Order: sequence, then structure tokens, then C-alpha cells
Amino acid sequence: MALNVSNLEFKLLQILIEKDQYQSVNSIAEQLNFSRRSTYYYMKSVSEKLIKNKIDPPRNVKGQGYYLSKQSKEQLNIIFSTDNYKNVYKKQEKKFSAKERQVITIILMFGLSSYVTISKLAGIFNVTRNTIVNDFSVIKDNLLEYDFSVIGTSIGHHFTGNEFAIRNYFQDHLTEFLTGLNSLYKMDNSSALLDFKNFSELIVMIKDWMHKVEFQSSSSFSDDAIRSMENFYALVLLRILAKHTLPSHSLNKQKEGYEELQARKEFEMAGDFLAHIGIDTEEYKEEVFYLESLLLSSQLKEISPTNNSDIKKQVQKSTKQIINNFKHLAEANFKNEKQLKEELYVHMLSTYYRVKFNHQYKDSAVLSIKENYPEIYTYTSISIDPFEKLTSQPLNDNEIGLIAIYFGAHLLNQESRYLEILLVCSSGLGTSQLLKNQLATIFPGCILRGPVTKRDYDNFSVINSDVVISTIPLKEKEKQVIVVNPVMNEAEVSQLRKQFISDDLINVNGIDKQFTALMDVIADNTNIINVDALENGIKEVLSRSLNPRIPLKGGYQPLLSELLNEETIQFSESEGLNWEKAIRLAATPLKNNGNIADSYIEAMIENVKKNGPYINIGDQIALAHARPEHGVKELGMAVLKLNKPIDLIDHNHPIQLIFVLAAIDDQSHLKALSELANILNDKSKLQLLIDAKDSSDIQQLILEGEDQ
Repeated sequence: MALNVSNLEFKLLQILIEKDQYQSVNSIAEQLNFSRRSTYYYMKSVSEKLIKNKIDPPRNVKGQGYYLSKQSKEQLNIIFSTDNYKNVYKKQEKKFSAKERQVITIILMFGLSSYVTISKLAGIFNVTRNTIVNDFSVIKDNLLEYDFSVIGTSIGHHFTGNEFAIRNYFQDHLTEFLTGLNSLYKMDNSSALLDFKNFSELIVMIKDWMHKVEFQSSSSFSDDAIRSMENFYALVLLRILAKHTLPSHSLNKQKEGYEELQARKEFEMAGDFLAHIGIDTEEYKEEVFYLESLLLSSQLKEISPTNNSDIKKQVQKSTKQIINNFKHLAEANFKNEKQLKEELYVHMLSTYYRVKFNHQYKDSAVLSIKENYPEIYTYTSISIDPFEKLTSQPLNDNEIGLIAIYFGAHLLNQESRYLEILLVCSSGLGTSQLLKNQLATIFPGCILRGPVTKRDYDNFSVINSDVVISTIPLKEKEKQVIVVNPVMNEAEVSQLRKQFISDDLINVNGIDKQFTALMDVIADNTNIINVDALENGIKEVLSRSLNPRIPLKGGYQPLLSELLNEETIQFSESEGLNWEKAIRLAATPLKNNGNIADSYIEAMIENVKKNGPYINIGDQIALAHARPEHGVKELGMAVLKLNKPIDLIDHNHPIQLIFVLAAIDDQSHLKALSELANILNDKSKLQLLIDAKDSSDIQQLILEGEDQ
């Protein structure tokens, strides 16, 4: 019999096993350094697990307390006497690395009401005072670039400086700090937990409140959003209760920003929650705005179709423009564009508030899309200009990566039909959709169910699919669970194929004849050392479908500095030029050098007439291009800088820099295009580009970027 309980639940059960008398909630809470609410929470969790294992749960006698029956104690003693439980739950001194100590030290400074002393830390980690002094020195050095610092006084160490910056730093490194927090809770040293005894209670309150918000707003948050919110904001509440509060106008210096927030129903929800905890929402009104901004920034799975505000309309419009830009840049068509618009719109609405209130996503894990699908990432980074104009702020690489995942998911979409796979993902960031379409590409014909959240999976009594693939660990429910990365590289794809074959999940009936013939030929001509390995290897090769990556047609990818030089950089007066003449002039060096034919210039102009000013990819920037078959002879790029902006179609799209791209395939121009995107996404570099007086200014700017 397997009873899967946490370390804290194990300790709770040990109290009930060892004590013959009734144990009151207060007594249990005191022994475990819990709050009463946390004690009730863990008691409920333990009871549910015992019932599932056919063990009578703790009984509560009114006015007396909790107890375990004699039979339950005997059953638990048998279970806990096994070597497995002895090894898992035995007390042992954990040795922390320097990095782990520093992470936990920051957590304690962030969440404790009192100062953190060197002696306290030395006791927690079982190290010398000098070791802790060295840790503080490293922490201080790491914080030099931020708008806050650590100071030490005779009574201990604490953060000082911009409270908003302190919280942003913690939020930016949340994944790392949650790992440290988990280590902190596993410590047997109760002094490390003493100041955190209310933390579990706050987590439960925040989680309940988030579900209440979902109900009242007819929206739904992703599992990751709820988990991040409950852990991060529980620590923030500890700071607020310790009087580390935000001063007025920490979020936004503009009055309009606060008027926008206060007009939303989320403002009232946030205020009610803080008031329930006992925080004066009039005195600490900025905290209401802060909580509301976190709520609005949390990733959604779905949103209510009602209350279509101006912000929603603007985000919806910019989402459509982003998709159109991507389609034209990548020369791509989406099989289910309606679905893409709906999914990306939900994502962009959360992104809008993350950008607006300085909560941009910082987890670098999503940047695997940049490495595995550079073409998708590059086209995305150029396509997002309409949204950046809406927010008046650039998106960081991580946010761009999240958007790229949506495009990647739909570009890899294929029909599927045989093995039934259930997909589970907690993020709600489009990663499951990408995984779903990768799987359909790798194993064409499979039936894909989902994606569903971990909450949905936990509520399923029976799993009808053949196998479960998840981006997070799950408890198996009679069907195999395979955990994979949401963006798989080629090695991971190969490994997954092998696992499917070895577990008989791949239907290889269609390749039986080829397989048998190959085995016969090999057996007749070689000495087979490992038959099983050979069979699996052949089956993997024969079962391969399309490679999930876009084929690399070109070989060498030149740098931007190799394409833009004195011959391809031009300067001109704006007088007498309209957008058509400007494109013709910008393309002249490529025509003269034999990179393109006249037909390519006409195709670029016709594209704008047909599709509108989609080539306006940034502030005063145009990127003219067409399909390679319309007259590209050799890869090339050129740029025309005008002394004054001219209108591209209309006055809403002024352009002063006209780039012309002549691509010969899907890949060879990507490195140069990626460099250009980096320049355009940096306001200071873009301004230097616009202010350039001659070709050497532009070349110097490009070379500086390549040297970094």
C-alpha cells in the first residue's frame, strides 16, 4: 500500500499516532508551527488521502480534539515502518550550496517582519558566521543594478530602497525563489519556519479568492497563473503586514492609468480581499491598485465575451494586425486562423496589463522557441509593432517568445488520426498547443485530446485516452504519463519516438512489410548483436513523418553587415517621392547588382496595394518584400534613408527608412533579419538609425550590435 503524504502531513500523522489523548487544533498548530487555518487545511488533505487508502481518517470529538483509531494507528505504523518511508522522512541535516543559501536568505529578507541576523542564518544553515557574511557580500553585488539594496545594522540585515523594485525583482526570479521556499519548508529546523507560520494560511485565502474572481468575472486563469499568484502574493502580503507598503503612484505616473484601473470591477474585488485581511484600503490604496494589476496580468485560459471594453477592442485589433503582419512576412497561411485569433487575443489581453504595469514575463524557459524555431521567433519580433504602439513600451524577449509559441503551434498543425493522446499543461501560454501540433507532425494520424489543465486532469475519474503527455509531472491513473518539454528539440523528438515504439504506442502495422524485409536482409548479411535495439531503431526510422522543423533550404546565413554596405545604403530627399517611387529607389542597388529582376519590384508594390501598409513594421520603418519566385536571383538587402517621412498609403503610416529584402528561401536571411529586429526593438538604436547622416553611421550601428 502506498500513501503519498508530504513531510508536513507526515509530521501531523506522527503526532496523532504517538499521542493517546485527544489533540486540539491549537495543540497541533503549536507543535507544527502552523496557524489554525493551515492545520485545518492539512487535516483535510490527510483525511482525503487516508480514505483513498481505505484507512479511517482522524476523528474530531467536539470540545476534545482529534484522534486516530487503534486500527488506523496500526495500519499507519506498518506503512511508515518500511524502508521507503524511513528514508524519505527521516531527519537529516541538509547541506546547502552557496547559491541555495543566498536564495533562501533573500526569501527571508523579503517575507520576514523582523530583520534577518547573521546568527539566525548561521544556525539555520549550520555554517559559520563568516560564511553568511560572504553570502551577503555576493547578494549585495548581484543587486547593484537594481533600485534597491541590502543594508546591515546592529539589529540585522534588510532591504532598503524602492519597494516596487523589490517586488519586481522577486517576481522576476519567482521560479528560483519558489524552489528555495520549498527547501525552507522541508527544514527540520523550526527556527527557519517560525516567521512563516501564516504563509500557508495566506496561500489558501488567495487561492480561494482567485477562484471567486473567476466565477464573478466569467473568466478562467491557468493553473500556473494561480500557483504563481498564491505563492508570490502571499509573500507580498507578509511585507504589507510588516508595513513595507507601496507609496502613491508606484505603478503609473499618469493619472489616466489609475482612472482606468479604478473603473474596473477587479478594483472592487481587490479592495474587498485586502479589507477582509484587515488592511486599510483607503490608507494603502496603492496596494489595491497593485493587487488589481497582478490580477489583470495573470495569464488567462478564457475570458468573458461580455464587457467588451475599449481596451479589449484595441487589443483585439492589434492582435489581428500582428497575425496579418506575420502572415505577410512569413508568407504563411493558417488553417484555422479564427482559432489562432481567439487564442492569441486571450493571451495578448493579459500581456497588455503585464506590459502596462511592469510585470513582463521573465522566465527564460520560453526562449527555447527562439533556439528551436528561429524563423518563427524572428518573424514574430517584427510583427508585434502594432501592439507595442498600443502599450507605448517594447516587449522583452520572453514575451515575444510566448507569442511566437502560438504561431509555431498553428504552423505545425496537421491532421491526426490513430493513437489517442491526452495533453495536460498548466501554463495556458500556448505551449500545449505547440506540443499538440508537434506530436501530430511527428505521429501523423494520432487523435489528440486537450490540452487540459492539471486541475481538469485531477478531476477525471477515468482516463480514456491511450497515453497522457504532460509538460508537468502527474500522478498516473492507470494510463502511462510521459513528461516532455513544451518545445521539443530534435533529440527530444527522437527520444519520444523511441519511447513510443518501446512501449508499443506507435502503430507500425503499415510498415510491417518494409520492416520484415529489412530485418531479413540484415540477418542474411550481418551478425546481429542486439536484436531488440535493432528492431526499435528500424521501426523509429520507418515511423518518421515530417520533421517538425521547417527545412533549412539555404546553408550559410550572412550577417546584416554583409548585406548592408556602401553599395546598398542610400540617402535621398523626400521631395517628389511617394511610397511607390521610394520602394523603386530603395530596390535600385539590388537590381543593379543582379540580386533581383524588375518583376520583383513590381511584386513588392503590388503587395502593398493589395494588402495595405503591412510593410510598416516599426516607427517610421518599412520592410518591402515579396515571394522569391517573383524575381529573386540572389539573397540581398538594401535600405533607403529619407530626410523627412513620407506617407505609406495614408498619413497614419509615415515612413523614413525603407528596407528592401530579397530572400531566396525560408532561412538564409534569418540572421540578418534577426539583427534588424533587435535594432528596431531598441528605441535608442532606432533613433540613431533615423538620425544617421551617411552610410558609415548605419554600418557602425550594425557592427556594434554584432560585436555585443
